[in-house]
Amino acid sequence: MKRYEYFANLQREAERAKERTRRRYLRDVSAALPCGPRRKREILRGLREMLECDGAPESRAELEAEIGTPESLAALYVGEDALPILRRMTRRRRIVLTAVIVLLLVQTVVLTAMLLFPMGHYEEHIESLDNGFGFDEVTFNLEPEIAHIRSAKKTATYFDSRGARVWSITVYGTFGYTYGSKSKATETYTEITLYNPDAALCSEDGYAAGNMAYATATVRCGDLLLSRNVSLTCDAYGRLH
Repeated sequence: MKRYEYFANLQREAERAKERTRRRYLRDVSAALPCGPRRKREILRGLREMLECDGAPESRAELEAEIGTPESLAALYVGEDALPILRRMTRRRRIVLTAVIVLLLVQTVVLTAMLLFPMGHYEEHIESLDNGFGFDEVTFNLEPEIAHIRSAKKTATYFDSRGARVWSITVYGTFGYTYGSKSKATETYTEITLYNPDAALCSEDGYAAGNMAYATATVRCGDLLLSRNVSLTCDAYGRLH
């Protein structure tokens, strides 16, 4: 019984190897044929029937010796003179098809971005209110551990797709710091400016925490709900971020 199973397994492996060889051969012939899908299917169907007949070649070398190489079959079916022309046409069609697919993918990405994100952008800038120099404790009554102060504002402005300003949020901050040692926000407030007549303020808030002055607001303009957070910090060297 084991001897029978052994030979049966050998026969199955041989059949699978033969089928793999035939599939690769037909695949290469298909790649070499520069004709339309319908004509290509007809040619491959006829070759498949030929390969499934009893006594058909089994190895790749035998297939190419008795039936022909993929290139020779392509020349046989479409003609040697027409083969280069058809192949150039096929390459051009593939290039055009690839370009169309890439273009469609780019358009899909752009449309998705337009649907997910409002068509507009924010621009931020920081403006020092003390000409870039911190004032010392002689001028201001500061806490004992604070030697200098800085005052500045940070603004984020929203521009629509045409480049027109819609609204802006500004956080003002006053900071006390000891050079190279520590810093803290001592005072802050928020300012909202609406440039578009259709824009309306929904909410705003602001606070100071550590060395940061923070502001947040939400504005509605038409169908868009625009929210923005702005934070202004001052480090222990008086540098604003």
